[in-house]
Amino acid sequence: MILLACLALVQSPAFEVASIRPVADSLSPGFSMERLLRRAYRVEAYQLVGPSWMAAERYSIQVKPPEGTTRDQYPQMWQTLLAERFLLRAHRETRELAVYALVVGKKGARMKSGVPTEEDAACSNPPGGHLDCGNATMEDLAAYLNAISTMGIDLPVVDRTGLTGRYSFALQWHTARNPAGPEESIFVSIANLGLRLERRKVPMEVVVVDHLERMPTEN
Repeated sequence: MILLACLALVQSPAFEVASIRPVADSLSPGFSMERLLRRAYRVEAYQLVGPSWMAAERYSIQVKPPEGTTRDQYPQMWQTLLAERFLLRAHRETRELAVYALVVGKKGARMKSGVPTEEDAACSNPPGGHLDCGNATMEDLAAYLNAISTMGIDLPVVDRTGLTGRYSFALQWHTARNPAGPEESIFVSIANLGLRLERRKVPMEVVVVDHLERMPTEN
């Protein structure tokens, strides 16, 4: 059994070259540990359970993948890197989380249908409380609702609309940074699309960090 575990570790996809250095100041570019874990496990920030410093500590990282690496191999390569350099140990489990479920309103959705494609949505988020999206999925919308802090949404948002197509839509919301901008809340703006945010508790898979060093091992 020990031999099999060792062989599995050796055979795990890994970067050919990896350089990691802590970022010393807030002005230098870098990746937070939270962002690295999201890449490694393909989860949202609210699905991570671990030390509070994960969102604040940042690292300068340069990696070189093996030739022919596929997109699906990258998460495992990030997991391998974090295990080797930060001694990461983590596991998945299901927990009940308080969320906002993005659902369709009683009168149905009011959005312009897009075109089926495998390309990413075309979204822009100019300052002042605006989001304009073209050919976006409802999962894309939920991701933006989670990512834009000025919206003032106090719980994670998960897509429960059941809508599988792509749509074009615009949102606007009041923000303290732009008092002269839109007056309505994000909740009203979402309702104008024929959608609504509904408070729920739902079982959801989370990644629990069992052990994680703050400083990486030497390059």
